[in-house]
Amino acid sequence: MDFAASDLEAAGHRIPAGAGLDPACGDGVFLEEIRGWCGRLVGVDLDPDVLVGPVTAELSVGDGLEDDGRRYAVVVGNPPFGRERIGPFVRRFVSAAMPGGVVAVLLPESWFASRRDAETRNWALQHARCVSVTSVYGRDFLRTGTRARTCWSVWVRRDRPLSSVDDVDGDPPVLMRQPRDEEDHELAAAPGSRAFEVEVETAELRMAGRWDPRFYDPLWDDPLTSCVLPVRPLGEFVHDIVYGALGRGVRPRPHEGAGGFLYVGQKTLTEAGIVPARCPRIVDERPFVQERYTLRPGDLVVPRSGMGTLGKNLLTRWDGVPADCNAEGAVVDCFDDRVSLEGISSAWVLGVLRTEPGWWQIRRVITGVAQPNLSFKQIRALSMPVPSAAVQEEAERRWAEVRSGTQPFEHLRQLVRQACSGAA
Repeated sequence: MDFAASDLEAAGHRIPAGAGLDPACGDGVFLEEIRGWCGRLVGVDLDPDVLVGPVTAELSVGDGLEDDGRRYAVVVGNPPFGRERIGPFVRRFVSAAMPGGVVAVLLPESWFASRRDAETRNWALQHARCVSVTSVYGRDFLRTGTRARTCWSVWVRRDRPLSSVDDVDGDPPVLMRQPRDEEDHELAAAPGSRAFEVEVETAELRMAGRWDPRFYDPLWDDPLTSCVLPVRPLGEFVHDIVYGALGRGVRPRPHEGAGGFLYVGQKTLTEAGIVPARCPRIVDERPFVQERYTLRPGDLVVPRSGMGTLGKNLLTRWDGVPADCNAEGAVVDCFDDRVSLEGISSAWVLGVLRTEPGWWQIRRVITGVAQPNLSFKQIRALSMPVPSAAVQEEAERRWAEVRSGTQPFEHLRQLVRQACSGAA
């Protein structure tokens, strides 16, 4: 709440007289924080076992989504993160505020970053002005058993709703903040990133569709700005992209002995490719073994989520079943994407995605509540520098050396850096 107070003061906004509401009260921690802001406090929660608050607060068991007809000077809290309830709770928080009232709400980072929540964000913008958004890191929630990345946002209810979301372009800039100390570790942050505050025009936020502060880190450096190679969307080269069968509560049956299919999951991924010995062998049967899930030599294997895989840029390539493996083939599981390319060396693409020109793009767009995620659309939209055929052949040669263990992956990265700078 210190951030909220300072941001409102900087914006020259005075909280009107009136009561304070937390419609998802829980243990009452947010009501405690605004005791000095409001004359009367109201807390609502569905669970009577967790409902607690200041002794002077008016507490009740009930659904905080229900409109009690009152309008409040401050609406504060941390609503449930379930996909179905985030949108309605955001609307409830904003609607419950009186004109000029303050809304201070903690929401998953994905709500600020995901296009699927754009409709609710636009509705909120038409009814309230966004003052600031502050990143809150997962380690702050470890005591509750979650690693969710969240953002703390402060809004001021408008006197009347705007007729169109386009009208928000006249609002003052929004303060984007990323606090950080030496112990912070944020997988999606740029190397050397530190705490920052930056003002971003509302029009820019609306056009980008991103309201998460880390997207606006002023220390982001785009390596492609100095790239001498022509750049094209990766999607132009993507022949197919798919993840493995979900199973829907059914596990693949193990295959004993020689034969069967290698089941490629995140534990099998390394810098030098897939390790067959780590892959479970499964029986050749649906839904897990199908043509579209089957890996072919040259396919990229991209973890679609995971702090220890996607978060560490552990993308790799499949180069076929080794002769001594005696497996019929290999399929990806539901946590990994099979990306088939045409018209470009997949070794080159892998090198780019695991070097600054590609990886910095990935880190900036991955989103997720507790885990980073990368969608098909985001993969296709990545900008890919395209070198000569000779450089692509050299990329294949260097990947072969990485694959054999005679060279580290850095050997391929050096080629990418040289080609992008014009030195190769």
